Amino acid sequence: MVTYDQSVHFYNLRSTLKQPQMFVVSDTEKIFLPQPEDLIVNVSDSIDIINALLDNLPNYFARTTSQECALFSALHSATTMMRAVGGKMVVF
Repeated sequence: MVTYDQSVHFYNLRSTLKQPQMFVVSDTEKIFLPQPEDLIVNVSDSIDIINALLDNLPNYFARTTSQECALFSALHSATTMMRAVGGKMVVF
């Protein structure tokens, strides 16, 4: 899962964690994947932490006032993450 505003946000959703970890990459010109081995997880193993992230996601960005958008960097990052395993990307 990747979110964005003026920065790109990655989430460690490993099933062994108690809550999701957010990594923020603010240099969108030279985007990199922090802890790439933890960014793609098995949904059935991590369903509880994924649900926790989805429940809390609106609170993370409720006060965002930035007009900037790092969509291209977020798409590029997601494509890079999926390159090794394949998959489907949903953007909204």
